[in-house]
Amino acid sequence: MDDSGSLAHDFTDLEMGTRFLGDLYQDLSDYAKSTYALLQTPDFIEEFILDRTLTPAIETFGLAKTTLIDPTCGSGHFLLGGFQRLFATWRAAEPGGSEREHAERALAAVTGVDLTPLLRLSHGSACWLPRSRPATSHDWLMLRPSRSTLPVGDSLLWGARPGQFAGMEAATAAADRQFLYRTEHAEALQRIFNKQYTAVVGNPPYIVCRDPALNQQYRDRFRSCHRQYSLGVPFTEKFFDLAVTPDNLGRPAGFVA
Repeated sequence: MDDSGSLAHDFTDLEMGTRFLGDLYQDLSDYAKSTYALLQTPDFIEEFILDRTLTPAIETFGLAKTTLIDPTCGSGHFLLGGFQRLFATWRAAEPGGSEREHAERALAAVTGVDLTPLLRLSHGSACWLPRSRPATSHDWLMLRPSRSTLPVGDSLLWGARPGQFAGMEAATAAADRQFLYRTEHAEALQRIFNKQYTAVVGNPPYIVCRDPALNQQYRDRFRSCHRQYSLGVPFTEKFFDLAVTPDNLGRPAGFVA
């Protein structure tokens, strides 16, 4: 507020748009930019990517079997865009159905993980459903992602090692974890990273890991880590390993971007 008691900045938005929260954090925190390579994905890129991953995944696997994960979700705009598409598709498929049920199905199909608790808080508290609100109903507006679908953790250190999904038990896949961050939600992370998804999207941090011990952990898990690798390298390997490969496409890759 200024000296008169008036708001210096008024973020009132009748459409309840929340993307500005991630933009605000990005612009105000040099630490977040330098440490976590925080950089918002522009709307047109988000839409371009979802056009080529989530939409064809729905067409290929069917709406009820479609799942999306962003292992580097940040403030969650890929997830919000994914939720919006899934909700709209459910509404079109079952026009007489319950909006709340369609919202719950869409929410259950979308998963995100991020290392930074503050980004998760920003996303979980404000960036999900308000922008998707139907004009006719408000009974499901309080739906929010939980720790089971939006946990805090280091995506590169959880789940099966690349190429080892077949027959892996959660306990086996997580057996080589030597430590936990205090903020990590271990049970949810084990469950999330020991299965595959029909669409995998994200904007990974294109920075070099400066922590020698963590750097070595990544090298031990990902063959693609070489010399002064960017974290975008093991994340790319992780993305493809998390993706279900459609049987009818004739190619060894799923819907990844």
